Amino acid sequence: MMCDIKVLVFVVLVLVVVVGTGQADTIMSIDLGSEWLKVAVVAPGVAMEIALNKESKRKTPAAVSFRSDERTFGEDALVNAVRFPATNYFYLLDLLGKTTHHPLVELYKARFPFYTIEPDEERGTVIFRYDEKTTYSVEELVGQMLGNARDVAAAHTHQRIKDCVISVPPFFNQAERRAVLTAAQLSGLQVLSLMSSNAAVALNYGMFRRKEINSTVQHILFYDLGASSATATVAAYQTFSTKEQGYSETNPQVTIQGMGYDRTLGGLEMQLRLRDFLAAKFTSVKKTSSSVYESPRAMAKLFKEAGRLMKVLSANTEHVSQVEGVLDEEDFTVLVKRDEFESICEDIFQRIKAPIHHALISAGIDITNIDQFIIVGGATRVPRVQSLLQEVWGHELGKNINADEAGAMGAVYRAADLGHGVKVKKFHVKESVLFPIKVELEREVDTQTGTKVTKTVNRSLFPTGNKYPQKKVMTFSKHTSDFTFSVNYGSNERLSKQEIRGASVGNVSVVSVVGVTAVFKKHNEEGNEAKGIKAHFNMEYSGVLSLVDMEAVFEKTVVSDEATTTTTGGQQEGSTLSTLGSTIGKLFSGGEQNNDDNNNNDKKEKQEDDKDKKDNNNNKGSVIMKEKRVAVKETLNFTVTYIDIPDLTPNNLHISKKKLEDINTAEINRSERESARNTLESYIMDAQDCLYQQEYEEETTEQERESIRQLCTQLGEWLYEEGFDQAASVYRVRLSELATLFEPVKDRVQQNRDRPEVLQAGTYLALLLITALILAGVEYLRAQNRMARGGREGGGAREGGGAGAREGGGAREGGGTRDNKSRERDRNNAQRDTTWLNTLHNLWPKHFLTQLGLLISNIWYKVCDTLGMGGGRHGVFTGRGLVLGGGGGDRQGQGNRFGRPRSNQRKSR
Repeated sequence: MMCDIKVLVFVVLVLVVVVGTGQADTIMSIDLGSEWLKVAVVAPGVAMEIALNKESKRKTPAAVSFRSDERTFGEDALVNAVRFPATNYFYLLDLLGKTTHHPLVELYKARFPFYTIEPDEERGTVIFRYDEKTTYSVEELVGQMLGNARDVAAAHTHQRIKDCVISVPPFFNQAERRAVLTAAQLSGLQVLSLMSSNAAVALNYGMFRRKEINSTVQHILFYDLGASSATATVAAYQTFSTKEQGYSETNPQVTIQGMGYDRTLGGLEMQLRLRDFLAAKFTSVKKTSSSVYESPRAMAKLFKEAGRLMKVLSANTEHVSQVEGVLDEEDFTVLVKRDEFESICEDIFQRIKAPIHHALISAGIDITNIDQFIIVGGATRVPRVQSLLQEVWGHELGKNINADEAGAMGAVYRAADLGHGVKVKKFHVKESVLFPIKVELEREVDTQTGTKVTKTVNRSLFPTGNKYPQKKVMTFSKHTSDFTFSVNYGSNERLSKQEIRGASVGNVSVVSVVGVTAVFKKHNEEGNEAKGIKAHFNMEYSGVLSLVDMEAVFEKTVVSDEATTTTTGGQQEGSTLSTLGSTIGKLFSGGEQNNDDNNNNDKKEKQEDDKDKKDNNNNKGSVIMKEKRVAVKETLNFTVTYIDIPDLTPNNLHISKKKLEDINTAEINRSERESARNTLESYIMDAQDCLYQQEYEEETTEQERESIRQLCTQLGEWLYEEGFDQAASVYRVRLSELATLFEPVKDRVQQNRDRPEVLQAGTYLALLLITALILAGVEYLRAQNRMARGGREGGGAREGGGAGAREGGGAREGGGTRDNKSRERDRNNAQRDTTWLNTLHNLWPKHFLTQLGLLISNIWYKVCDTLGMGGGRHGVFTGRGLVLGGGGGDRQGQGNRFGRPRSNQRKSR
């Protein structure tokens, strides 16, 4: 029984492991940049790595394009952008969580004037007008890009994707972060957390240098110059001891201590300057009377060339720029030098150092306290940028991490830590609050004149520099009825006025708390004491503030029975630990006492009664009635209304999801339709080609070939005319009609091709079987022969008498007797031969084996005659086995066992 239980437990454990492994999903990270998307994956059995897209590239342009009801992403979208710029959407990251009146939206309109941008009627956010009937919100477009990133990861790992971590710019405020989460929700992704891109880079730097991190703080400055923004981050690395599940562990931790940024400083601004420079050069040539600035297609071509030219000038001092058909089919060629590029971007380069100074000030340290200066981001490859950064640092810049992929690799490490199915070593990350958050509430207070006025109270919730993830509780002690309060950004005096406008650090949300009046009325009637209303806030990994719970707390007095033991003198023999616990409880309860006179009198009378009972009962046990203060919590209902950027209503969220689902469904149907059409077209061409081959002509009649050719002609004409845009099912039906005629022909041809191979394989099989039979027969004869000799020598003496001499010489040692070792060997051989013979008898009848032995004996005679071995024919096959005779035909001759005289043995050989 115990054995069965052990087996059952083992089977259950194996099933748990197998099922758990089978259900483990791939976890991905998405480095959401304004110009590029980088996707990293990790899964059981798959190391952390960058997922390659369908072009086998490690990064994908963050662009989506629509043309003739066809949607494209990445490089294909950029190709379409040159011909139809207004149908391609890129650099959308700067538009998330912003209204159409935002300064960055106005800047976007100035940079790309060919877009038609409208405000959302309910939220005021950005809406792109595609045609008269179709519009796309920024969240919908970004959601489609995130869905494409999931498809890239799924194609790379051949596994389904469920969870992800998305890296976003560290200066994103609450509305912008919520907009990213909304876009992910539209795409069907489950976001484990958002992660600031600077924290992801810092984590990627530290996770490969765990051994270098100790209790001494190391300060690393990361400078990230991307396509549309620049950030400088001071990160501190140090080991910390934490206690989890009762065990103390020491793990490294990276803390973001300070940060500086510029929202509009990046490679995009440099590329736009270079685009305008090329446009001015083209205008100066005066090849056409049309204005290049008024042609979106011409400006799109120059913009693409400017991006290529900027990369080339990073490695070369000059380069010839060539653009075909810029405007009115006029080509354009111009020599551009690096000095010219730096001169037109001089004001941009002057802003490079500012984020570093802001980061050091916010961290409260000097540049001399920095241990290493690391640069990341594609725009840091510009030589002028590196020279300016080196002036600030004074040493060689660190380039020991991947400038493009560090963010994605750091985020996938966070994803593996938060997800299921993959376990990684702990590496704590503490991000910092960039924009302070406070709570504002209005309260009525009494003045000296006896009138009541409304006073606004500001209470700090998450000040600048606070680390998160973190939970906080705020108590409202003066409210006894329903009330509202606001969650707003705090003072941002350190930010410039322009940045305050860009950051949109105003009001965040309004919270309405209901049910307070009824709860307080209930507990007042019960005589419970109010301890305030507690609001539980949570700043989670994503950096999004949420109100988790609100509850009203009361304290009430309860009476409990407690059995005690008294001594002879009536003194209570209490426990020291109980006394200590009671004292600590009084300290935490604030040492509150009940001042009610009646209650005090009741307590005195009760104590006197208890004393009398103790005196009367002497050493007997007694029961003392004690009063305790118990906390009572009542959950309150509340609603949060975002006033910075309202969230999508459930109805609008459903409409957006339905829109994206319809696009995905149409894309799948189009892919199936194209695949079915190509399959039919290939089958038609293959059938027509095969019918002219000789092997097909031999296997078909003229009538069969003519009917197949006629059907191929009809289907080909239909396919290129009215059947060009049919459903996939229609193509499959037409394919089955043709296959009904052509597949039997293909089968006959294939059988004819396979027939020689089948025959050859059958020949080989027959030879193998015959060889096996011969070997079995030989072994049978050998076994019979050995057993016959064993029976004949059972007397222990060879032929020739007890002296053991053989006629013609050859006396045996031991006087004709066999030693014990030889007898043991013979017995083992006899036992083995008996087993082998029994096995053969079970497989074949005995007469079959006898006939097989005779056949082999005759074959042996023929071989001996052919080789001149004359004694071969004197071999005898008897019931005791085959004995191949000597030279004289018996055992008394001077010849050997195989029929040759010893004197002629060498010659015969």
